[in-house]
Amino acid sequence: RADTSETLHRTNSQEDILKCLEEFLEEIRRQFPRLYFVDNSTVLDMILHAQHPPSLLHHVRCCYPELRGIEMKDMQPSPELTAAMTKYGLPWSVTSVQGLGGEDLLLCPPLLTSSMPQQWMNALGVAMRHSLTIACHQCLQQLITIEASVPMPSGGRGSTLTSAAAGTEAQVLAPACGGGRDLTLDQWKQWSSQWPLQCLLVSYSVFQTNLIRTALEEVESASHTALSHCLSEVMRCQDTLLT
Repeated sequence: RADTSETLHRTNSQEDILKCLEEFLEEIRRQFPRLYFVDNSTVLDMILHAQHPPSLLHHVRCCYPELRGIEMKDMQPSPELTAAMTKYGLPWSVTSVQGLGGEDLLLCPPLLTSSMPQQWMNALGVAMRHSLTIACHQCLQQLITIEASVPMPSGGRGSTLTSAAAGTEAQVLAPACGGGRDLTLDQWKQWSSQWPLQCLLVSYSVFQTNLIRTALEEVESASHTALSHCLSEVMRCQDTLLT
């Protein structure tokens, strides 16, 4: 009976430990819902290496499969904080992320990590969306600036850039852009090489839609019902893209 009682006590203790562990993991996952798609051993390993964020690249890629890597820089603490940071881990900041296609996205501002990876990994998703929005606006503004610097040809509308020597993004985006202005291959490559493909596609779509919108507004005074309806649809689509 003594052996049976001891066995039952040990069993209850194990069950309590497992229950506490499950509650702990559940709390971690609530703070970063993407961890619901990661097994328990991976989450525990992430917590084990929380003091050294650069070692968590594998865990970041498990949660963000669209990323190839992240770039981190260690922060230089003041001497008076060194002792405390030695205990809780030196701070690192995520400065950029790299997509599967090799494109880099700078985080604006850089994301400061902490000893709780579930929190800064969750914030990484927000930081990427914010930085991508900023990059799209900058990418579009640069395209507008480049296009404005090119003189309007006398022969009519339509870009003549179709060279097969252009990069992938340039080949996709070059045809018929510029509202009649002929951008050179070097100009296209210079623009398309600086931004992630998502930014290029969004910026190009907004740019071209704006050209169509301007053209339709010029003929709206003719009171053609079809053109007015088309204009309304284009304006609605452009407003959706811009927001």
